[in-house]
Amino acid sequence: MCRMSQMGIRWFRAWCNWDYIEESPVVYYWDSMDQFVGIAKKYGITIYPVIMGGSKPYINPSDITHDVAMGFRLPPDKTNFNNYVKAFATRYKGKFPYYQMWNEADTRLFLYPFKTEAYAAWLKETGAIIRAVDPATPILQRGGWQGKDRIDQNIGSRQSFVD
Repeated sequence: MCRMSQMGIRWFRAWCNWDYIEESPVVYYWDSMDQFVGIAKKYGITIYPVIMGGSKPYINPSDITHDVAMGFRLPPDKTNFNNYVKAFATRYKGKFPYYQMWNEADTRLFLYPFKTEAYAAWLKETGAIIRAVDPATPILQRGGWQGKDRIDQNIGSRQSFVD
């Protein structure tokens, strides 16, 4: 981060994978992320967190039917991921200028098979969780390649869930 700061870099888009923080069920390891946030602040670098990933402890490998890395999928029961989102937003409330939900969710690598309706419903769900904890921080939808207009149509009351 020191070198980045010296080069004039002021933003860092950080993947905040669920797997990196919740390595076993209901046990969060915040130390690395806390250090990262502290070092970034020390060097004047703003973190732009991308909340994503499917926690391996909750995924049965035999249930995987798509060519997607296990760390980039949601488990069939999203309750545990929603708990992670709430814990993340609670811990880092006010420390980030934005939250981004997932990365390129519409590509085969990150969240396949992609269904705009399902993703829009999931954005509403996770957006409501974050808004309940950290209402002042804007929420952005995923970076992606396709389907943006269809996602926007499916979100409906967009201001309530993403900015």
